[in-house]
Amino acid sequence: MDKKVYKIKILGNTAKKQLQVSFNPPPSADDAQTRDAFINLFLAAYEATLPMLFQTLNVLPEPTTEEHENHVYVFRNEYLDTKLFKARLGLYQEMQQRMTTLLHTLFPDVEYIESCRQYQQEYVTELNSEQAGEYQKHIAAIAERVRNPKVASTPYVDPMEERLFGADKDSSNDDSDGGMEPETGGE
Repeated sequence: MDKKVYKIKILGNTAKKQLQVSFNPPPSADDAQTRDAFINLFLAAYEATLPMLFQTLNVLPEPTTEEHENHVYVFRNEYLDTKLFKARLGLYQEMQQRMTTLLHTLFPDVEYIESCRQYQQEYVTELNSEQAGEYQKHIAAIAERVRNPKVASTPYVDPMEERLFGADKDSSNDDSDGGMEPETGGE
C-alpha cells in the first residue's frame, strides 16, 4: 500500500490576529481517506502538542493523603497559590468553552439526536403501558410523514394532544366564542 505524507501547516500572526492553515495534499469532499487522515493527524498533534506546551506552566502541588481523604485542598502559600489557581482556572475554562463551541459547530446533528434520545427515554418512563403504546404509534406516524412526502401532505393531528385536550382542540382557531350564545342586541 502506498503511504502518503500528510502535512498541516499553521501560521499565526498575533500582532495582526491572523491565522493561516494549509494542507498538503489539499483535502477534497470526495476523498474521505485524505480527510480522515488529516482529522487523525490533527487530533494526534493536538494531543501531543498541548502537553508539551503545558509542561512550561506551573502546577499547584498535589494534595496530601489527608486532603484527599477529606476532599479539601489547602493552598500552601495562600496568595501565590490562589493567583496560580485563578490563572489555571481561566485557561481551563477558556479551553473548555472553545472545545464545547467547536464540538457544537462540528456536530449539531449528533447533539440534537442525543438530546432527543435522552428526552424520549425520560418521557417514556413517565407513561403507563397504554400511553406508551399510543406514544409509540404517534412516533411511528411522525416517522412515516418524514419518510413519505405524500403522507406529510395530509393534515396532521397529534393524537397525544387529542387525548389530552379532547377531539375539538382546533375549536380555539375558529371564530366561535367558546360555546357562548352570541348577543342579539336587545331582546
